[in-house]
Amino acid sequence: MTFQVALVGTDGVLIASDRRSIYFSYESDDDPCASSQPSEVCKIVRSESDEVVCAFAGSPYSSSIAKAIVDSAEFLNARTDSDREVVIKSILGKQGKGPQQRDEIIIVRKMDLGHVVVLSRKGYSDPTFTECTTQICMGNNMIPARFIPRHFWRKRPIAELEPLALLTLSCAVWEEKSMIGGGFDFLFITADGFKPCHYDEDDPRIEQARKSFEKAAQPMICTSNS
Repeated sequence: MTFQVALVGTDGVLIASDRRSIYFSYESDDDPCASSQPSEVCKIVRSESDEVVCAFAGSPYSSSIAKAIVDSAEFLNARTDSDREVVIKSILGKQGKGPQQRDEIIIVRKMDLGHVVVLSRKGYSDPTFTECTTQICMGNNMIPARFIPRHFWRKRPIAELEPLALLTLSCAVWEEKSMIGGGFDFLFITADGFKPCHYDEDDPRIEQARKSFEKAAQPMICTSNS
């Protein structure tokens, strides 16, 4: 399971993702039971030229799709969004049929930091491409923490959006500890380049972000009439 957030700022894009990956293994194709094997992985990949970044969520296929996109010279050299979509569809065709779990890829181009593109595909269905110019959360769509960037995002420099991303992921972990966590990877993307940042799973700033928010919000929500 995965939870990610992309925030578009005045000077670039901030991508933040948890690191938990859970692999389910089955004894046979008709086995209804599976054993889970958790691990930690970085779910953000970038091209060697540092021109393209992808964050992936969904099935195990999502990581290979993201890596194929950032490694594609055709994608890097494509001039229009339509041309890039054609390249991605070709990559998906070579990947073959995916599972019925939805794969989602956040795509950021350093040459165009005014928006991110979200690629979504389920199984053999045609992919969809959605442009986002503000904020978006990806991965587990049942996590209530999605409301945080939706209500509190503002167009600011991405350095000022880091607390918002940290709070969102902190609440997501608190809401679904068994499936989301393992620490966080942040990537600040500007025209000048990339700045990665990592939060270990036991970093006290993670829990502090959520508790500080609760402390500030509690008096407004639970007012006394006495």
